[in-house]
Amino acid sequence: MTRSARPLHIDQRVPGEDADFLHLACLNYRQDRPAFRRRALGMLERDPGLGERDIWSAACVGNVETARRMLDADPSLANARGGWFNWEPLLYTAYSRVEAPGGSTLATARLLIERGADPNACYLWGGNYRFTALTGAFGEGEQGPVNQPAHPEWEAMARLLLGAGTDPNDGQALYNRMFGSCNRCLEILLEYGLNRRHRVNWRSGKGRILDYQLDWAVRKHHVARAKLVVEHGADPARQHHGMNLAKAAMLAGHPGLAEFLVAHGAKPPRLDRVDRFASACMAGDAVAALKAVRRDADLPGRAQARHADLVADAAGADRLDAVTLMADLGFDLERGSFGAPLHMAAVRGHLEMVKLLVGRGVDVAAKDPEGRTARDWAEWRGEQKCEVYLSKCEL
Repeated sequence: MTRSARPLHIDQRVPGEDADFLHLACLNYRQDRPAFRRRALGMLERDPGLGERDIWSAACVGNVETARRMLDADPSLANARGGWFNWEPLLYTAYSRVEAPGGSTLATARLLIERGADPNACYLWGGNYRFTALTGAFGEGEQGPVNQPAHPEWEAMARLLLGAGTDPNDGQALYNRMFGSCNRCLEILLEYGLNRRHRVNWRSGKGRILDYQLDWAVRKHHVARAKLVVEHGADPARQHHGMNLAKAAMLAGHPGLAEFLVAHGAKPPRLDRVDRFASACMAGDAVAALKAVRRDADLPGRAQARHADLVADAAGADRLDAVTLMADLGFDLERGSFGAPLHMAAVRGHLEMVKLLVGRGVDVAAKDPEGRTARDWAEWRGEQKCEVYLSKCEL
């Protein structure tokens, strides 16, 4: 049995026609697409023996009996690196999204752990970010749940690994799952011992992991998550990029969250007239916003000059009331420092928001600094409904 000498980094090429089965079957966090996994499944259907060629393939397809025979013959295989990615077998069970009929990557992972597999097995993405078996089980990430879905039995897989001794301080798993609204990943890790003393465990990591989660939750409208991490020890009194977190909550349109943060130690936010107006707009508070504009007609322009991403942020968070209000008040609906509001709505799959912006006359052909349209963004993240709708609008 030969073992791959491929280095521990991930190949950045899009898999070609002669791609290796394991390359197509597993999430790799470079190029992940459902089409690749469909190709892998087709390969397996045509040649079921693919799941028997070595321990890494058996792990990938969940072939428990083949894995058992191989481990009986050579127990060291439980922690041997090999296959396309030069991973331990346990990583293939966690990152695989293709199983043979009758197979089970969960059962194979259980067998591997029983035979001594290291539950903290990981590879370094870019030489910096620890992608563990637990990271693979939780799945998701920047390319979204369509392209990077969780393991089909992700919670059972996560509990298996954590029960076997996996470190609950998994910064990459938390990062990958923080883009969506589900808090189960965080809740499970807290249940198994994640706490306020844990620091971000990337090689370049700085700061405490729960504080990192709090910063994101406050700015990205995850109110329940923000409260959860504060209740487990995140520090609401800290500054994020020089801004009081309670003020950040106000500017995100969440006065209730700001009150919660103040009650747990944050300094009361100080907002001038422009910031109070921006806060009202983000909250969709038409009464307060219109009252402010009647007193000072220049407020929309001043607010957007100070906070260039107001509309884009609201669009990306699917806050229809806020975007409608800002559109009525004359905000520029195509302004954003990272991406235009239409791009931000499309990449998150917010079809109604996309329709609202198109109906208000935004340019569907507008491009980001790298030359990509909102449709391109939707296609990249697998948001097909937005991609199809915008394709029709471009005709």
